[in-house]
Amino acid sequence: MKNLVKIIAASVLLFAGCEEVNDPNEQSPDAGKMNVSVKSASDSGFMNGDKVGLFVVYDDEVMYNNIDLQYDYSSVTWRPSENLYWKDSSTPADLYCYYPYHEDFATLHGGVVWNIDNQSSLDDYRNSDVLLGCVQGASPSNNLIGIRVNHVMSHLVVKLEAGNGFSAEDVSN
Repeated sequence: MKNLVKIIAASVLLFAGCEEVNDPNEQSPDAGKMNVSVKSASDSGFMNGDKVGLFVVYDDEVMYNNIDLQYDYSSVTWRPSENLYWKDSSTPADLYCYYPYHEDFATLHGGVVWNIDNQSSLDDYRNSDVLLGCVQGASPSNNLIGIRVNHVMSHLVVKLEAGNGFSAEDVSN
């Protein structure tokens, strides 16, 4: 009888510790924490408080959908709004990153409208500077995953000079 009580008690303890894991933030510690860094192709780089959006995809299944990472200039690190974990210890992931962050960017295949009409202040100008980057086939590890983002919009400067039928007055207007 004592053995039966011990078996029942052990079973209760064993099953009490089990739970279904659906939330990526509650992944097994064996899966490991994902460490992400973003580097800009821009000369100016990122400023303190800048945010990028991140999507993490496994075999066409989006595991993390538009997670914002905020840049901390003092520690030169990117802080995700929630912990990021690998799916498991062997499945590679594709990471897609964009700047500037938009909370309305609901799905990887959806879209968001960037208004680039107003560039009158530094903040407005920076928010119109759209950057994209991706890393495909990143293997689970404790190593930092560096994502390089590049410009998607063109920066065109047109310099008009007088001549060939246009006067200096025509060009200045």
